[in-house]
Amino acid sequence: MSEIRREFEVWRTAFVGGKNTNELFDLVDDFGVNYSDWFVNIIRKPGCKIEEKTRKIDFTVVSPSDLGILGFANTEAIFFAAKKHGLNLCPHDAAAKLVLGFDNDKASSLVVASEPIVDLNDVSMLFLLYAKGERMDDAICTLSTTHADYVWHNNTLFVFAL
Repeated sequence: MSEIRREFEVWRTAFVGGKNTNELFDLVDDFGVNYSDWFVNIIRKPGCKIEEKTRKIDFTVVSPSDLGILGFANTEAIFFAAKKHGLNLCPHDAAAKLVLGFDNDKASSLVVASEPIVDLNDVSMLFLLYAKGERMDDAICTLSTTHADYVWHNNTLFVFAL
């Protein structure tokens, strides 16, 4: 596959890995973040992989249209286009780290591009971040999930790793 390199702006930098699931929950609880039951279900799945070693990653926010996609596209097509532009999928614990301090500087919600995790009903899920005031009683921010097989509009915003 040929790559189409393009410069993407760094949106946030975060340290990922190095924490187990319970430590991630403690972190977001201490920061005052709300999270949905769906998030709890998915983050505790065996398919949710958290790296043992901590590493620093730069993240960017892009829409399918930024990747050359016109109209609607499924998750697989968006991820394929992102890879062609040199973008990477996010580690599973990135959502819990990125939600800290998330405001609506880019959008009221962002889809975190990662390997989908299968839930109790065999549905592939992705993490979703909501900015303050968008969900759950004006919380600082909210962690939730969304279906990975969804068809997205080309102005939906995704978080990818650089």
